[in-house]
Amino acid sequence: MIKVIVVDDESLIRIGFRHFQWEAFGCELAGDAPDGLSGLELAKKVHADIHILDIRMPKMNGLELARKIKEINPESKIILLTGHNEFEYAQAAINTGVDYFLLKPTNFDEFSKILVEITGAISAHRQRQQDIEHTLHLIDQAAPLAVMNLFQNLLSGNYLPPEEIEGHLNAFGITLEKVVIIAAMQDQFHLPYKNNMKTVFDNYMIINAFLLTSQKYGCHMQYMINGNELTILLLYTEETSDSDCICLTEKICLEVQEHICSSLEETFLTFGISGVCHHASDFCQEYLHAKKALNSVQLSQNCTVCIFSPALEENGIPFILEPYRKDILFDSIFSGNQEQTEKILYEIQNELFHNNPGDSRSIKLCIMEIAFDLLKRLNQSAPDISLNMIASLEELISDSGSRSIRQLFSALCEIINCITGHVSAYTLSSLPESCTKIMNYIKINCCDEELSLDTLSNEFHLSNAHISRLLKKECGKTFIELLTEMRMEKAKIYLQLPGCKVFEAARMVGYRDVSYFIKLFKKYTGVTPNQFN
Repeated sequence: MIKVIVVDDESLIRIGFRHFQWEAFGCELAGDAPDGLSGLELAKKVHADIHILDIRMPKMNGLELARKIKEINPESKIILLTGHNEFEYAQAAINTGVDYFLLKPTNFDEFSKILVEITGAISAHRQRQQDIEHTLHLIDQAAPLAVMNLFQNLLSGNYLPPEEIEGHLNAFGITLEKVVIIAAMQDQFHLPYKNNMKTVFDNYMIINAFLLTSQKYGCHMQYMINGNELTILLLYTEETSDSDCICLTEKICLEVQEHICSSLEETFLTFGISGVCHHASDFCQEYLHAKKALNSVQLSQNCTVCIFSPALEENGIPFILEPYRKDILFDSIFSGNQEQTEKILYEIQNELFHNNPGDSRSIKLCIMEIAFDLLKRLNQSAPDISLNMIASLEELISDSGSRSIRQLFSALCEIINCITGHVSAYTLSSLPESCTKIMNYIKINCCDEELSLDTLSNEFHLSNAHISRLLKKECGKTFIELLTEMRMEKAKIYLQLPGCKVFEAARMVGYRDVSYFIKLFKKYTGVTPNQFN
């Protein structure tokens, strides 16, 4: 509601305003006062949006009161009540910030017109403020992802021009002088594999521990998450020597490890520490060094933190299977695409054995990572697809020490091809039934703003790509098209309810962004929500 106060020494005028139909204009009378001084106290207490002031009052006149109110609340609107013989004098009130003049005796029809104009301006201002706050909120939400994406590009070697990198960093208030990269991994292979929710929870506990510990030692931190692997970047100042950067990094890792081991059951951390990055162009190489050090830890029983040294290079360059490539492989497996799965496995095989002939440790680590992630996905899949495969994978993992890396990879490929064949057969036998269940689920939950392909994938144990193809084949529409159609039909019903506002209908069908909802509704129906209503 828009708050109004009235300050006038004539009691009849104050009584008249008390009986005015403020609610019809979206306003409420928050109080009145008989003189300028008490009016000022009331203005300080209430912080009203509209002040109606008499020009001539005891103790403080309306002009002086208007000036003081504007000092307290510059955005407030002021209506000055004047007599015919005071009009020229009232013209000087423009310099004090008075917005409107109203002649006495007050004509309430004329006052109503002024009030409509004022309340419209106030509502428009409030809406602009809300839009600005919403935009700033979206920017705040997007900033961590943008920072993460920037560092991910640097780590992967996707270099931007130096001035562009500096511009991005300045926008986020980040200064790169000296950086040390930490590759951190939860658990070692002999520990039980954790479920996904526990892994996510543990990751953020670890990130928080790094944040608090790094702040204690006066450095800043950035992070990235890939499954159960974390990449931590510690940012030091130019005054810190390279050797101190490494020593502090190791100390921080050990303190985090001690904290996590005492806080989280069955969670064990290992760390690989890079050298010092002095320029953005160093990131990719030092990231590989951190991975190399982590690989050395993972395949050793003697340490939990390893600092990279040139001696580790003797085993060759570590092989790293990027998370997105693993996702593509798993999408192919769990959509039953045998041809694509075999093609991806062939590409990985060539890279494993032709590009890294001397680094058997990192090759073995890569194979075992794929096996563990596959086991995790199988535990979440339909039992009639995965039961027979779980035992084979568990046997492969437990027997990994006695097999060569080629034997391990060959056995893994055999299991993967078998899983892909099972998925393909299961999918072909139940396409219509699966589609009906998915459609019913979308229809029931379409107003949930969190509903996504990921939601459907978790619910029906099918990959995003597979669900998309299934919906397109059986319904002729994409998931987004179906979801939008169902939401718009519900919105049409809500908009016809008495008193339902457009923003209320948008929220009820799963849209926080009202302007986006209006755009979709017009595209779907040909008219805006207000025109439809």
